[in-house]
Amino acid sequence: MRQIEKEAGRSVMPVMVIYTANASGGSALADLQDAQKLRNHFGNFITQCLAAQSYKDETHPVPATFVLNPDFLGALQQGPYGYTVVRQKNSVPVNAQLAAAIQALPAMAGFIAPSLPTFSDDLYGYIQAVNYLVRPVCPGCGFWLADECLGDRNGGLGAARYR
Repeated sequence: MRQIEKEAGRSVMPVMVIYTANASGGSALADLQDAQKLRNHFGNFITQCLAAQSYKDETHPVPATFVLNPDFLGALQQGPYGYTVVRQKNSVPVNAQLAAAIQALPAMAGFIAPSLPTFSDDLYGYIQAVNYLVRPVCPGCGFWLADECLGDRNGGLGAARYR
C-alpha cells in the first residue's frame, strides 16, 4: 500500500470486500452450519482485520475499510424469508466457533484477544459477531455495505450504510 501511495503521489484507502458468507452461487448456508468452515471464516476475517490495523499510523488514522458480506446481505434483502433453517435458535454455532477462531490465532505482538459478548447462535448472532469484530480487532477501520439490490423503484443507486 505504501509503495502504491509513493508511486501515485497521494493517499490510498484500501477497501476490502469480505465474504465470510457468499450467497451469489456460494455456499453460505452450508458454511454457516459447518463448524470448521465457520471457524475458518471467522479466523480469516480476524487475520484480515489485524493486517489492516498494522497499517494505521499518524498519516493513516483509518488504515482500511471493509465491505462486509455484500452478496449475502443482498440475498437476505431479496428473499427476506429465505435461510429459515439458520434463523432458528442454535442453528449456527457462532459463539463456540468465534471463540475457537480467536484461540487458534498464533501469538502476535500487541494483540490481546477481545472479551466476547454472547451472541445468539443463529443467523442474527452471526451477522452481529462479524460486525462486532471490526471494533476490537481493527479499531481504526470502518465497515459498510453497498448493495445494488437496495436501490429505489426508479433504478437509483442502492443504499450505502457506513459505521
